[in-house]
Amino acid sequence: MNLEGGGGRRCTPRTRVAVSRAMSLGLYVTGTRTARSDDLLGEVLGWLVASYATTLCATMRGVDDDGQPCLMVSFHPGAEDLVLTLRGDAPPGTVGLAASAVTSTAGPGYHAHVCEMLHALAATFDVAWDPEDPRGETGDETGYFHTKNRRALEDAAARWLQTLAVRVREVANAGNTGIALSMPEGREYTHDGLVTTPMGPRDAGWLDATCLDGRSGFDVFPWAEAGTGAGYLRGRALVRMWADVHWRAPGDDDEREMLEEIVALLEAAYRDHPERTYPWREWAEILALLGRDSILATRAQLRAETAPLTPPIGYRRRDVRVTLSGGWSMVVPGSFAEAWDERGTWSGFDRDRSVWFTSFSLKAERDAGTQQRQVLPATAEETLAGLPPLEGETTTYVSGGIRGIAALGRGSESGVEMQQLRAYAALPANAAVLTVCFGTDAERPWAYDVWRSLRCAPER
Repeated sequence: MNLEGGGGRRCTPRTRVAVSRAMSLGLYVTGTRTARSDDLLGEVLGWLVASYATTLCATMRGVDDDGQPCLMVSFHPGAEDLVLTLRGDAPPGTVGLAASAVTSTAGPGYHAHVCEMLHALAATFDVAWDPEDPRGETGDETGYFHTKNRRALEDAAARWLQTLAVRVREVANAGNTGIALSMPEGREYTHDGLVTTPMGPRDAGWLDATCLDGRSGFDVFPWAEAGTGAGYLRGRALVRMWADVHWRAPGDDDEREMLEEIVALLEAAYRDHPERTYPWREWAEILALLGRDSILATRAQLRAETAPLTPPIGYRRRDVRVTLSGGWSMVVPGSFAEAWDERGTWSGFDRDRSVWFTSFSLKAERDAGTQQRQVLPATAEETLAGLPPLEGETTTYVSGGIRGIAALGRGSESGVEMQQLRAYAALPANAAVLTVCFGTDAERPWAYDVWRSLRCAPER
């Protein structure tokens, strides 16, 4: 259950599962450029790349739900995207622009950065932003965009966080688990805390304190402070360390590049403010994974040896429940790299094991000759009976409404002979197809556990 949400190749920001749009904080401002432009968003994109290289993470062009061209801009791995959209209601001879962002996922520092960038954009491209709308249809919920009042911005963030903490406590007291705050959808992490946040799990003590004073919970904001100094750099590194690092040797250039980026962020933060608390043990661990043998690596290792003993950073040190197609989800090792292919097959893998998943749902269609609707399987057993038979001795299981069957055999992957568990899991007219590849008999229980972890909330 994720209690903080955001907006929507369509121009939809990276979102969190929302309980209520009212439980987010951000801005929606509109403006007009008098001079015509053949490609204003393209000009803005070039300017961003040139002027914001230190904070820019990614950009993507597309169209919004109304078919209007838009540009999504990511300034932080723990923040939702800023979306710049060309407005279709601009007066003749002008270009209308709208900027929207949910900023409460990252914090007041991110909110201020977005506002300052939008004012710089206006100065560069002669965009006149509209004044604050007294009806509240456009504007900044914190007031910062129009007033530059930092205290008011932080007060608004504190109120939002306090309100959310109260809601989280209500949800927890009702017996709910798996509560996530400002986390991307698609993953459910295992940890010993009460709430999952981008900066690590938080316990009941943190929740109680934040219910009393929202400012005491600002440590869950990866970009709480103004500017792009040590606080920003450290927060950006920690978000990636918690959610993205697999805590094993990098398997490809992308994983190595991520670890290199984290090391660079921590080094820059340390140079800017060496008195802060840094994740020395994990820093030294990443350097070891990269094979670094340097003065910097030695310093990190020495600091790690005297650092306070705290639970290690990294959700992916434990198993992760991943959301797949068709409403299915499954538990796999956090060390797995993941990929989707063009046919809609998901794969997760490390050096010695892999899991392959695909799903399908049957739809009722009319026969072209008789115009009678196809009869869909009414039970999970009927769905299973319609699948190709599995070869070898089979094992079955039942979990709630899901029925499963699996057969153990052998196969090859990339020319290497391996054991393979081929399995199905089914609901009425909805099925998952799974192949688990592994090397040794000792891993058989793990393969069966992956299969039995399949759950489904069918998509509507």
